[in-house]
Amino acid sequence: MIVFFHGGGWVLGNTRMYDPLCTFLARTVGAVVVSVDYRMAPEHRAPKAVHDCVEAVRWLAEHAESLGGNGSHLAVSGDSAGGNLSAIVCQVVRDEGGPPIAHQALLYPGTDATMSQPSIAEHADAPILTRPKIGAFLEHYLGPDGLSADDPLVSPLWATSHANLPPALVQTADLDPLRDEGSLYAGKLAAAGVPVRHTNYVGVPHGFASFPGATNIGQQHRAELVGELRRHLYP
Repeated sequence: MIVFFHGGGWVLGNTRMYDPLCTFLARTVGAVVVSVDYRMAPEHRAPKAVHDCVEAVRWLAEHAESLGGNGSHLAVSGDSAGGNLSAIVCQVVRDEGGPPIAHQALLYPGTDATMSQPSIAEHADAPILTRPKIGAFLEHYLGPDGLSADDPLVSPLWATSHANLPPALVQTADLDPLRDEGSLYAGKLAAAGVPVRHTNYVGVPHGFASFPGATNIGQQHRAELVGELRRHLYP
């Protein structure tokens, strides 16, 4: 079973937008894919989305058979804000004693809401995602009196420990403001002894998983994603 969390800066996006990717994963990985409709900002600020995603994973691990899945072979995945939520879910369930997660597939994840990494400035005016857009999303998500940007429930990069987390695939885009924080997160996992595969795709912007046919790396990205999920879900 793959639990998928959609992107959109915790403010935009929905499950229908991600039906093409989730359908592709269901067909090629051979897994039940559950796309989670978590609460979004500004009506629901952090960490409500995290709570929804954690509860979804817990429920699905317990009730997977009712959906035709196997709760003992469960992965989480998501892109951008969904990658952020996937990483945080893994940290929360580790700290709270389960359920076990076999793999985390993080597609250009947001891991550092402090906006302090070099690629934020380098690609401030990049296609798809810009620095002003990131700032607006975070303003909606955190609110004036909410969690701080370096809280681990917002920024998994700043967790106290990255040990004992599920094996990970981290895919980053070279023209993405979030590139460096994704790369840093992969490095944190590896330094903590977590098996991790990190691929930085050259020549593409944030969001490339949503338009694979418009890029030169779409087939490679999808093959890597499917291969890593299958390797860990069917050991």
